[in-house]
Amino acid sequence: EIADLDNSIDDVEEIAEENLIATTSIIYSEKIFDSMFKSDFKRFLTQTIISIVSYITFAIIALVLNASIFYIFFFGLAILNIIKFMINQSRFKNNKKEWLEQFDNVKKEYYFYESFVDVTSSDTDTACTRFEYSALYRIIERDAVILCIFNTVPKAILTIVKSNVDEETINKIRAVLR
Repeated sequence: EIADLDNSIDDVEEIAEENLIATTSIIYSEKIFDSMFKSDFKRFLTQTIISIVSYITFAIIALVLNASIFYIFFFGLAILNIIKFMINQSRFKNNKKEWLEQFDNVKKEYYFYESFVDVTSSDTDTACTRFEYSALYRIIERDAVILCIFNTVPKAILTIVKSNVDEETINKIRAVLR
């Protein structure tokens, strides 16, 4: 118990030495999921639809030119893309459902310091989880959110909703993340 108390005192002293740069919070919802993943999925669907239409067009041209082998080939590619389209649409819906079951209405608060970010979460019993910026793997910035992926086990994704934070704070957060 004394060792735990010494560690807690060290943690408090370490935080006291660090300057709090910014704070932000998020309550996960369907809207957050869509802002994180829906635009990529729509882009994928658009590309798949364009491929399907192109393959069908080539198949029709091959049919008109009596090139039956090409007709079968392009028609087969169109069918494969239709199947891929349906499978991925189903996966997206299932992933969204699972994500909402796990994270819907979970509140996370982020405290950004000079060399780490502390995270509190309403869905865990732990008081706080610390992520060092040295473990930051990737930053993905979207229109509505910034996703910070940390190379931890398991991988951690911090989501910053831009509409929850003023521009000056966003810039401070970007600066410490880089």
